[in-house]
Amino acid sequence: MTDFRREKHWPQLLGLADSLVKMDYFQILNVGYDAETDAIRKQYYIYARALHPDRFVYLNNAQVSQAVNAIYRRMNEAYLCLRDESKRSRYYERIQGEGREVNLRYTSEQEFSDQREKEASNALVSTPQAKTFVDQAQVAIAAQDWSKAMQALKSAELFEPTNTKLKAAIAQVATQLERDT
Repeated sequence: MTDFRREKHWPQLLGLADSLVKMDYFQILNVGYDAETDAIRKQYYIYARALHPDRFVYLNNAQVSQAVNAIYRRMNEAYLCLRDESKRSRYYERIQGEGREVNLRYTSEQEFSDQREKEASNALVSTPQAKTFVDQAQVAIAAQDWSKAMQALKSAELFEPTNTKLKAAIAQVATQLERDT
């Protein structure tokens, strides 16, 4: 790894800092788009050791210090995103095709949006009224009170009659109810 503390390497360091805005996280950590978590971690630690701001503290060059700080922040940002397989796959999808420049940084808003989408896709129901009944059914299921669970799920079905996930849950509870009787 290049010792960027040497003045002869500062132009390269400054160039890297300037090009960060055009680089995706895979490019920042110099890993392939199909890189495994271990390879990403290994590459991150190599760069983190070489470019840690504490290594440059003695330099009396504000421009280089700012560049190192900017690079280090983006490296950390890249690692936090790429080390998580689900974030990495969502990030990869976002940077493909149109709108790439807008999606180069994985922001907390995107993470929140992804989390809400995931929760919504995993949710059994979508309406608040049906959710109230599903919550009651979950309590009844935990207590193994299958008749109360069935009653609550049937009530939820009134608000979402075409919900296939809800119909599947009703069928599972009906199976349990038959076993217990």
